[in-house]
Amino acid sequence: MKLTNLLLPLLLVSASAAAQAPPGYYDPVDSTTTQTLRASLHEVIDDHQRFPYTSSSTDTWNIIEVADEDPNNASRVLDVYKNASYAKFGGGNSFYNREHSWPKSYGFPNDGSTNYPYTDCHHLFIADSSYNSSRSNKPYRDSSASASEKPTELNNGKGGGTGVFPGNSNWTAGSGTTGEWQTWRDRRGDVARALMYLDVRYEGGIHGITGVAEPDLILTDNESLIAASNTGSNESVAYMGLLSTLLAWHAADPVDAVEMARNDAVYGFQGNRNPFIDHPEWVDCIFSGTCGGGGVGGGSAIAWINELHYDNTSSDVNEGVEVAGTAGLDLSGWSIVAYNGNGGASYGTTSLFGTLADQEGGLGTAWFAISGLQNGAPDGVALVDDAGALVQFLSYEGSFAGTNGAASGVNSTDIGVAETTSTPVGWSLQLGGTGGGYGSFTWEAAAPATPGQPNGAQSFSGGGGPPPDTTPPAAPSGLVASAGNGVVDLDWSDNGEGDLDGYLIYRSTSAGGPFSALNVAPQGSSAYSDATVSNGTTYWYRVTAADLVGNESGASSTESATPSAPPAAALWINELHYDDSGTDANEGVELAGTAGLDLSGWTVVAYNGNGGGSYKTVNATGTLTNQQGGFGTRWIAISGLQNGAPDGVALVAPDGTVTQFLSYEGTLVATSGPASGMTSTDIGVSETSGTPDGQALQLIGSGSAYEDFSWSGPSGHSRGSVNGGQVLGS
Repeated sequence: MKLTNLLLPLLLVSASAAAQAPPGYYDPVDSTTTQTLRASLHEVIDDHQRFPYTSSSTDTWNIIEVADEDPNNASRVLDVYKNASYAKFGGGNSFYNREHSWPKSYGFPNDGSTNYPYTDCHHLFIADSSYNSSRSNKPYRDSSASASEKPTELNNGKGGGTGVFPGNSNWTAGSGTTGEWQTWRDRRGDVARALMYLDVRYEGGIHGITGVAEPDLILTDNESLIAASNTGSNESVAYMGLLSTLLAWHAADPVDAVEMARNDAVYGFQGNRNPFIDHPEWVDCIFSGTCGGGGVGGGSAIAWINELHYDNTSSDVNEGVEVAGTAGLDLSGWSIVAYNGNGGASYGTTSLFGTLADQEGGLGTAWFAISGLQNGAPDGVALVDDAGALVQFLSYEGSFAGTNGAASGVNSTDIGVAETTSTPVGWSLQLGGTGGGYGSFTWEAAAPATPGQPNGAQSFSGGGGPPPDTTPPAAPSGLVASAGNGVVDLDWSDNGEGDLDGYLIYRSTSAGGPFSALNVAPQGSSAYSDATVSNGTTYWYRVTAADLVGNESGASSTESATPSAPPAAALWINELHYDDSGTDANEGVELAGTAGLDLSGWTVVAYNGNGGGSYKTVNATGTLTNQQGGFGTRWIAISGLQNGAPDGVALVAPDGTVTQFLSYEGTLVATSGPASGMTSTDIGVSETSGTPDGQALQLIGSGSAYEDFSWSGPSGHSRGSVNGGQVLGS
């Protein structure tokens, strides 16, 4: 691929503008089939310009601080997991670092000038340091309410709230390959598309400009392959996932303006784009085999795999695959390709022949014997049409990615049932149900085989025969609405109909309606998060079920919820020590506030009354524990806290707001730092060179805010504990 030199103005694209590839960028792409799209797209996006991870020249810090810029403040960045806004600092800060969304331990752990994925900024994100550490190298997968919550902050109109699963939080459990990291709702699609980019960008081979060998990065659900990629060395082939989770996250969290602007920013440096941000519709073609409306799982496919036999008692006999489809279809040129799940390669091809007869409802079947069809865990079969395009890639006893042939790079779909060495001779796995395409049926446990005929529990329709289905599904039951901060989470019981297409969700601001639909097409999940609500407004919800032919059920019960913002957390300076007899020791301030408050991003800035300049900044760390009445304290050591007359300290929030500016032995006007231009408040008590060691100035009284207390002392210190004479939370 030929790279173009790009000018700096490209880096300054507004986050509100749509991502826009330059004219002709995607012209070489052929989206006819999975194989043509993957191959042609790889040629467009490979051979990008590499920047060093850390360097005195332009490096990944420079790039991702542009890519992850806070849309509301160009001097700050917005992190991917916590949704926290931090002042841009670059390397060496204690608040945020660089997240490899594809953990580098899986395939490319050792940085160097020849390691392209290590520094590829399409998958590097600004991330809160503690959250990045917590994610570690866990695969992306859905978690549960029993996992540990990693809440987000409210920024850019998104995030915030805690305590409701999934809410706006990240959730995590376990460790390593079997661990879980569920990214929060508004960034899960971003990380999914980042990993999909890596899967297509890195196909092995060599860099077309530098000649550097590159790895083949593959997304999968196979945990064994993922674990085997973590060797401590750079690998030629590596795996990550979970692919099925990433596909669901891609669908649930569509591309937004922030992600579009990010794509533009990285393109401005590297010279290549993430195509799944520009063309999200290509995800289904490459990773699910559904190109141009056809492919795996479609109810309108003209042919599909209908029956399968691969294992039985004693020596395996009569193994094979049955194909079903439209009557009159000539199968000449079609084939069944058998795949081995151990490595993902094909091991046999069976050519199909004949024309499908009209056995029932305008559809017919044909059985094809395949001796030696493997019975490992997993293995699979692919149905390939006469143009060489993949129609289906099914597997049994697990899923895996094909590594060659028509299914190369495609993750198989596990049919969910299996045969064993106890399966009787003459039995098989079959589709059951009523309909006219693969999507109308479900795979059932082994039953007596029906090779070359509609299955025992199957009825064909679609080319005549039975009258149209006019029976709607049952109304959904068990609807529960749970309110959070700027979100209402809905959950209900699954319907059991075999022809269920999904659910429609309706909302009103009045108990009696009218109700408006929140989703245009039925969704498959029996849960929904409504993030288009306003705090303080009560909403009423109903859910209906729809089947594959469009019949809609009656409504569920009507449930209501009122979203609200959590109460603002309080934090104040609670104790102070700066002077004592002899050599000053143990100087610092104590912070007090709401239990559970994360102090990451808070700072204490010391000010010199002689000139008003700041002379020291100390980062607060940790989380306040509940010491009394829902409040806690934490001591912040500040060695060298000055004892002039006057001097002071400022408490600064993560967004740069000065929440307190206190002084001792007089008032001062700050001339620099975050409190610049502000006049301090004298606390009215002081220490001297005669103050005994171990004493401090403290707030006393009862209450739950700074204004409820008064300064006293010097008296015996209580660093990191509730002050003597103080009652918190009353």
